[in-house]
Amino acid sequence: MRFATLLTTVFALLTGCSSSYTPPPLSDDHPASTRAPSATSPSSAHTLDLPGRPAISPPPATHHDDEVEPASPAIYTCPMHPTITSAQPGRCPQCGMHLVPQSSTGKVEE
Repeated sequence: MRFATLLTTVFALLTGCSSSYTPPPLSDDHPASTRAPSATSPSSAHTLDLPGRPAISPPPATHHDDEVEPASPAIYTCPMHPTITSAQPGRCPQCGMHLVPQSSTGKVEE
């Protein structure tokens, strides 16, 4: 009796695993279908708009190219070894930490 139960169980497991899976057919308007039309993104969400108040809109794009000051060459230093400095980013030769930009006041920028 045990052998028959074991044989039936093994047979059921093997036939269940050997069957191939076929995904259900998708309609043409289903989002996962390759034939579905591409959806357009909404222009903006009005979730935070309050009644009686103007709608929130993103600030206009501005260009500040003429207001940019010439950048002075950055000095990079190790947070653990302030005596280690470099003109370019890299790693500290003593501990291997990344070198970080040092501000003009001498403090390490976070």
